[in-house]
Amino acid sequence: MRVVVAHDYLTQRGGAERVVLAMMHAFPAAPVYTSLYDDRATFPEFREVDVRTTWLERVPPLRRRHRLALPLLAPAFGHAVVDADVVVCSSSGWAHGIHATGRKIVYCHTPARWLYDGQRYLGGRRGAGWAALSIMRPYLRRWDRRAAESAARYLANSTVVITYEDRCR
Repeated sequence: MRVVVAHDYLTQRGGAERVVLAMMHAFPAAPVYTSLYDDRATFPEFREVDVRTTWLERVPPLRRRHRLALPLLAPAFGHAVVDADVVVCSSSGWAHGIHATGRKIVYCHTPARWLYDGQRYLGGRRGAGWAALSIMRPYLRRWDRRAAESAARYLANSTVVITYEDRCR
């Protein structure tokens, strides 16, 4: 059985990246599909993994400042097709939008708070990013719902995430 792991981006050392490392422990032969990868900024264990990035990786400013890729992350994952029996997605924003030829299982760390709870997430800050997000929000919410519905199973790490997710959707 061919298993693939998908994750939003590997550009930091956080809890979600630790979860991906646990997935890699469970499925050591699985490649990891991600939007952007910075081997110096994330855990060094990923250097031993077959990491496959989207076309966004070829845009140098996005590699240095991954938040600039915000308007492009949905299309990057939404157009990616992975041929595998099972795709296990580690997602809080984008990876669950990847298309799988087999079954897709999503491990949701949290729904995209910047998308569903932008006022609190952005702390009242307004600027070009806020304006762009406001314009894109309806499209991105529809995209997010379709992506979530494409999963065979949706898992969350706590009842707080499930409650929050139900409130958002």
